[in-house]
Amino acid sequence: MRKISPELTDIVIDYLHDHRPALCSCGLVCRSWLASSRFHLFSTLKLDFYYDFREGFPTIGSPDSTIPPYVRHLKLDVHYIWEERLVYGLSMLPAFGALKSISISLVP
Repeated sequence: MRKISPELTDIVIDYLHDHRPALCSCGLVCRSWLASSRFHLFSTLKLDFYYDFREGFPTIGSPDSTIPPYVRHLKLDVHYIWEERLVYGLSMLPAFGALKSISISLVP
């Protein structure tokens, strides 16, 4: 079986940058497609500390997670009664090595 060059794979995946279902499928095709797919899938991550705190954030922020290196823009919605959760969330920021911007919105 012949292999597709990484450059061609990147062109195809870059073309699909705004089509989440296709990117998810690409990430499952083979291990070499995973990084390029995740680059687009997780470039911007939005978390609502009211809804995502128990399910999503501990998974993403765990030391075993492979998602944080792909996150470049992090958007946090914090409800005024959950400030202690924000402190916990901010303590996980060192795992997000590619982070370029953080947006924190206080939601009543």
